[in-house]
Amino acid sequence: MRVKWYHFILLAGTADAALLANFQTSRGTVIIDLQYTKAPQTVANFITLAQGTRSWADPASGAVKTIPFYNGTVIHRTENTNTFKIAQGGTRTGNGSEGPGYSFKDEFHATLTHLPYVFSMANSGPNTNGSQFFFTGNVSIPSLNNVHTVFGLVSDPASRAVIDAMLSAGAGATSITGITFSRTDAPALAFNEFSEKLPNVYTAQGRLEATRYTASQFLLNSSLPAGTIASCFRSTNLQTWTKISEFYQDPLVDGGSSLTLDDASLPKAFYNLHLVNYPDALGPELIANRTLVVSLLGTQTFTYQFNASGTGGTAVYSENPSLITPITGISYQPSAHRANWIISTAAYVPLRFKGALNTSNASHILGTNTSEQWNGYFWNPLSNGTLSLTK
Repeated sequence: MRVKWYHFILLAGTADAALLANFQTSRGTVIIDLQYTKAPQTVANFITLAQGTRSWADPASGAVKTIPFYNGTVIHRTENTNTFKIAQGGTRTGNGSEGPGYSFKDEFHATLTHLPYVFSMANSGPNTNGSQFFFTGNVSIPSLNNVHTVFGLVSDPASRAVIDAMLSAGAGATSITGITFSRTDAPALAFNEFSEKLPNVYTAQGRLEATRYTASQFLLNSSLPAGTIASCFRSTNLQTWTKISEFYQDPLVDGGSSLTLDDASLPKAFYNLHLVNYPDALGPELIANRTLVVSLLGTQTFTYQFNASGTGGTAVYSENPSLITPITGISYQPSAHRANWIISTAAYVPLRFKGALNTSNASHILGTNTSEQWNGYFWNPLSNGTLSLTK
């Protein structure tokens, strides 16, 4: 009996696997060897969303829920060419435009690449992982390496056949009926999916006060915790909801206890307000008195020194270091693990930097950036590089 059991594990491709996901679909079950030692946050996020042990925000209403996220969803996107084969799922609406109401950082590992039949995270840019995932088919896709986080392997021939069937069926033709997990040894049993520094989603506690045509304010029972994003959805009929506002609190200090939601001009309104706390948030709420250095086009750099209000300052381009030019406009959008800038100067075309924030201390944040330049009509891709934000 012991020999037969071992033989089964070997055929399933799990002789070295300890934490398995049994991914059940309308086309059969895919057994996934989850790489929890190499991508622990990603694996923990997948397990807790699948089991309904992690709260998430409904993308349609903003209401906080704790039911299994994936049950009843579909494989909403497939690509099935000779060189690019993916089957993508993980969206509640089926349109591929949303997730669980939060995001978390990439986890790239040198030994986990986009070979045939791997399980990887879909995203909309660096550090934007949420709930969406994809399987690769029977081809390698090296262009996805270090862009998407691989966190599972599929080596069982029967499971691979199910993925092939998903690809052949096309988008929307395969539903997810359930996901269960098994652990085959002590290290896997010891892996604690709740100890990873993933975002915590919860309903805001407090009371609403409204003054007609002035403001609807939500008075929190306590101050907005550091590194928290508050999102407000509004409805006039409890059927259709619209996201109307978002507040981001600096990761180093707690905020106030009052949030202004709108101007209270509607005759009737209902609100859903949820909070997402990021234990490892990096992006500063404000950039006043900070210095941003971004690399682009290989060895070239722009150095921006922001003023005391964070609305202006000076810029120096490494190819013309003697020219210190005024900053004429700044658009800054902070988030927990990302930050986007659009910066205009007197001497150079406007540039847009989409930053992924990866390491930090209280005064120095390091990351990567994707740069674009404005040609008068639209943004043109420029290059990828690094970024440094100091205080």
